[in-house]
Amino acid sequence: MGADRPRPLRPGHIEIHSRTVYLDSDALLGIREQILASTLERRAVLRCFGVALHETFHGKHTKRWTIEHDIALSESENPDDRQLAIDRRLLEEPRMEAHGVREHPPDTLRGRFVRHALRAAVTDVILPVFAGELLAAATAGRPLTRDIAGRATVYLRARTHYGILDPAVLCGLRNVWRQVLGGRDLAALDELFAKLIWIPDGELEALDRAAREYRAIIGPPDPPPPADRDEASSGDQASDGSGDQPAAGSLGDALEQALEQSRGGQLEQLDVDVDLQRVLADAAAGREESPARPSGRGTGMPTGRMPDRGVDRPPAPDEVQQARRYATRMRQAMTHGTKRIDKRTPGGRFDGRAYARGKAQQQTGRPVSTHPWRITRHLTAPIQEPHVGLVIDTSGSMAA
Repeated sequence: MGADRPRPLRPGHIEIHSRTVYLDSDALLGIREQILASTLERRAVLRCFGVALHETFHGKHTKRWTIEHDIALSESENPDDRQLAIDRRLLEEPRMEAHGVREHPPDTLRGRFVRHALRAAVTDVILPVFAGELLAAATAGRPLTRDIAGRATVYLRARTHYGILDPAVLCGLRNVWRQVLGGRDLAALDELFAKLIWIPDGELEALDRAAREYRAIIGPPDPPPPADRDEASSGDQASDGSGDQPAAGSLGDALEQALEQSRGGQLEQLDVDVDLQRVLADAAAGREESPARPSGRGTGMPTGRMPDRGVDRPPAPDEVQQARRYATRMRQAMTHGTKRIDKRTPGGRFDGRAYARGKAQQQTGRPVSTHPWRITRHLTAPIQEPHVGLVIDTSGSMAA
């Protein structure tokens, strides 16, 4: 966004109804002078792309009726419905992001860039906001509650299920989670996240069940913060009666350590990917510049594979037969009905029996009920749902 426009409440925001994405350039890239002078850090550009991708995945995988359902729940007079709306919005973040990440395979250049950009966005933009909330809770002397620990698992642990964060980075946080939530509830959250990231887009009931299951594991939500005059006394009471319950600062410290480790590892991996791309480019250029192989009958050492016939070879007889059979099955699947039309004039298919029957009826003075020419029309219905055809090539080098 430009410097003369009002800045949004968050560095990245999307309006689902209009599919308009707003990005705060000052928070993501740098000040206007840095942008004009082209002195931006590489990581700043990467995290800006990551926030843009995150919001783009929202626009593609968060359906409009899902937002309308959340708004209706948040305006309800029932406190359980309002809490359900909060939990739904929390779980929607990893769900839609997982669908967007899976659209780009990790072994492609675009897939690696998408994952690097989202990691930078998570570690530089999304999680620091949550770390600031933990710091405020630690300053007030409040203990680490199950609700805060559960939100941390959604932000961090759920993203390990689709490759955005490395589980090894969360070793320090895992001990804090186990101390607050318990090993059984932590395993139940992992099982919930494994199902959550595969919920289809717009499935309201499935996301409602996931949100209710999440709240059943975590327990009741935290009460609202006390007033300013009672905040210090209530904080002292919470810290005195917490017993073995860790403070909110312990999770914040572990979170900061995980963020630093993730940033360092990501920069190293990004440098390795760049070096690999340079090596591959140099190897490709070397092959182009290398002289052609001398012609001859030798083909080198045997490899055990059939020679490559190329893609322009004529199809085998069994392949033609299978292709016709597949086309016939597809026509049968789409055929809604068959209609036959009898004609007196030529055009269509000649029916000898109908011609002889009509002549006999005409000679005996009876009304003619059949006609020699016939047209058959097949009424096809459009396929409402996509059908997938699996073609297996068992010829040539693919026989194995």
